[in-house]
Amino acid sequence: MAGKIYLLLMLSLLFLVTGCSDEKENSAKEASYFETENYTMLGVEKNVGFILDEGENLIANKKDKYMWHLWGDQGFEGEEFKVTGVNLETDDKKTLVDGSLAGPHNGADGHTPSNMEFPSEGTWELSVFVGGELYEKMTVEVS
Repeated sequence: MAGKIYLLLMLSLLFLVTGCSDEKENSAKEASYFETENYTMLGVEKNVGFILDEGENLIANKKDKYMWHLWGDQGFEGEEFKVTGVNLETDDKKTLVDGSLAGPHNGADGHTPSNMEFPSEGTWELSVFVGGELYEKMTVEVS
């Protein structure tokens, strides 16, 4: 009987740990500023970001141009690129970018120009997709 209880506890613990690790992998990272070549970017360093000078804000209801950059071992050129966003305070949802990636640029392995417009202020969680697969999640502040 003690062996069955021990086995049940071990399986429960394994289930709990596995569930927590999957949740961690899907959690969004807070975007930060980083330097690459001659540009400052906002994003997740050595993974994904777009050109934005430190101190420059993302402004709600203002369409602006942003150059996205990606780093990784995969070939990005020609891959579908999509960024969706959700405002964590208001639950506004929007596809912010929908296009395709070009090859290396500014020290990154892939890039694409885009226009983005956030419909509301607040903390936005961005989901970045490459080839239809989730590549990264990050949060940005929009004023």
